[in-house]
Amino acid sequence: MTGGFKTISAVMAAALLMALASGCWVGSSPEKTVSGALAAMEDLNVERMASFFTEEARPYVVSGMGYALERIDEIRVSSLETRVVSETADSASVEAEYDLETVSSGRTRTVHVIKTVPLVDVGGNWLISDLSLIE
Repeated sequence: MTGGFKTISAVMAAALLMALASGCWVGSSPEKTVSGALAAMEDLNVERMASFFTEEARPYVVSGMGYALERIDEIRVSSLETRVVSETADSASVEAEYDLETVSSGRTRTVHVIKTVPLVDVGGNWLISDLSLIE
C-alpha cells in the first residue's frame, strides 16, 4: 500500500503544480475567478470562460459569447485591476477595472471598463453569479 500511496501522492502533487503553473486555480478567490474569466475571454475560449460562472448562467455565457465571437477576431484585456468590494462566507463583489480592446474586420475598438461583478461560493469555488462581466 505504501507504493500505491506514494504514486497517488505524486500524481496529485503534479496536478496541483500544473494547475498553479497554468494559472487555473479556478474559484480559489473572488478576484482570481474574475481574472480567470477575463483571461478565458481574451483567449476566446468560451467553454473555459463559462466554467467561471454559476450553472444557471453558463448557457447564457456560451450563447452570448459564441454570438459575439463570431464577429470579433481578437480580444485583449490590459491594465487589469481587481479589488474585493464586499465578501461574506457565501457571496462577494469584485470591482474589475481594465482596458478592453477588440478587433473586428480589421477595426480596433478600445474602451476603459469598470464593472462590479457579483460572485457566490458554490461548493468551495467562487463563481460569477450574473452576466455583468460580459454585458
